[in-house]
Amino acid sequence: WLTANEPFRPIEIDSLRSIYEYPETEILVAKVYGNDGGFIILDFEGQNDEIGVIAGLGVLPRYQRKGLGTVLGMAAWNYFKEQNVEELRCEVYKDNHVSYNFIKSLGFEEYDKKTYTKDDFVLDTRN
Repeated sequence: WLTANEPFRPIEIDSLRSIYEYPETEILVAKVYGNDGGFIILDFEGQNDEIGVIAGLGVLPRYQRKGLGTVLGMAAWNYFKEQNVEELRCEVYKDNHVSYNFIKSLGFEEYDKKTYTKDDFVLDTRN
């Protein structure tokens, strides 16, 4: 995994829409008794899409610490295996100890650190 110094990256609705509509991005949604419980956003990197990337993962608070994140992580792994990826990556905020330990429990190993600056972010100030 890549460890980052910032807890989140703000995103504008148009940017989120373009992620959703991008043909190589997959979004898996976990259902719990018919209700949305969590999601995982998957993408590819590399010249031949040989690197699978967990670009985002979220679980609603009422479903956290009940295995739903693990189910999403394993679903991502299975999806990427079907796509013949050679490597799986994700990014974790360094002070989010729950996420950090969760990703580590899935077998990820830290390969780099990234430091973000305020210039890396664009905030949407429209109402």
